[in-house]
Amino acid sequence: MNIIGLKIMDFIIHHIMSHLPAKKVAQTSILSKRWSSLWTSFPIFDFDQTYFQGLHEVWDKERFYTFMNFVDASLLRFCKLRFSVQKFRLSIGHPGIDGSYSLIDNWIGLVVENEVKTLDLNLIKHKASMLNSIFLDSLDSPPQTIELDLYVLYTLPQTIFSAKSLTTLKLCGCKLDHPSGTISFPFLKELSLDKVFVNEQMVQELIRECPLLENLVFRYCWGVKRFCVSNALKLKVMEIFTYYDEVECFKIAAPSLEECTLWFEKRMRSCVIDMTKCPSLNYFNLVGANLTDQQFHNIVSKFPLLENLYLCLCNFLTNVTFSSNRLKKLEFDNCYGLKVIDIDTPNLVSFSYHSDQIPISSINAPCPWEVGFDSGRPLDTRWHLNLKDFLGTSKQIKDLCIYVKSREWLYDELRKRDAKCCSSHSIKCWRHDLKDCKIDGFTPYGDADNADIDDSMIKLPKIPSGVLKFHLVW
Repeated sequence: MNIIGLKIMDFIIHHIMSHLPAKKVAQTSILSKRWSSLWTSFPIFDFDQTYFQGLHEVWDKERFYTFMNFVDASLLRFCKLRFSVQKFRLSIGHPGIDGSYSLIDNWIGLVVENEVKTLDLNLIKHKASMLNSIFLDSLDSPPQTIELDLYVLYTLPQTIFSAKSLTTLKLCGCKLDHPSGTISFPFLKELSLDKVFVNEQMVQELIRECPLLENLVFRYCWGVKRFCVSNALKLKVMEIFTYYDEVECFKIAAPSLEECTLWFEKRMRSCVIDMTKCPSLNYFNLVGANLTDQQFHNIVSKFPLLENLYLCLCNFLTNVTFSSNRLKKLEFDNCYGLKVIDIDTPNLVSFSYHSDQIPISSINAPCPWEVGFDSGRPLDTRWHLNLKDFLGTSKQIKDLCIYVKSREWLYDELRKRDAKCCSSHSIKCWRHDLKDCKIDGFTPYGDADNADIDDSMIKLPKIPSGVLKFHLVW
């Protein structure tokens, strides 16, 4: 095979290797000298400290040095070939040990010199004496604790600001100081700052010097009180996650912005959100924003092309009123203060409401509904009548989930025959016209063993905690 044929084969094999886990790629080097050469010239680097030390193992100094030496040797060997670096990812849990910062500086300098396209640095320092603790609460998982000391954060070297070849830059657990020279990221399309200490001027300058920026992520960073995005002509996707009342004001001017997520953790006060210059917004995800009814209306009314709206834990909202012919998907998730919903959305294809409150509603949404109520208090007759009124607004209830935490009172309530909920002759009462009930399935929580459940309710007291599904026949 000639030299051109070998280069084509190398390209194909490198492409295949790019889809393999980093450990598998490294293992190919022992197959033969040919494979060792291919591994040496592979332009994608994925260095993760957990490859040398398990995720939950106690930190071992010797393994740490082995990892650092492996990274150093691999990079030096590759850079001698004078090839471009496609991707450099470094995840290290204990930076700053015995001069490791200087090594990281050298590595960044090497990959920048070799025209790196994707730079991904994760330098979170776990299990240390810390000044700040961030509790990142997820709706679907238990809280995690990530601890950081702002005074020992790794400060990125100035060389990173001259990485003109970058298309993707992801930084986590470090400090971004203002450069002494200029910033130049002419080809950068994706920028992600996660738990990074950075000031307002730096954020604005970064965005301004990225004319092709399409995707921006700003997650639990410090040093910014006013988050401003201006003249981001190409920006299409933006995700901002903040903690407590760190950021007081958001001003976004992005004419091409299509998707936006604003996620507020543990926020106590309201904040100013100005997105009047985002006319192309199609998807808006608002979590934990303590906006008043008027503030919310002023924001949403500026999005004429909005098709997807997700509201979660917006507890200052009491009365949501708006109309839209373009909205396709609308979801309310645990907006605990919401009392009234008055919407006219004739083209809606999906509507979801989950909370512990039953709102007064006037909803024009001719689509299947998904409804869930979570109540830890007794559900009296008034509650059932309110539920009936709410559900009566729709002719298509796709899913109805009622989560109750009490027991005996519920059995007594369901057995009542004199409840005033059967006045309608056209709609069957879901309780008193029920003919049959069978267990349809059971999914236990966590690691509990699957219980052997048939259609007999005798075993119910013996099953673990989980989700029990019934098949009801009227």
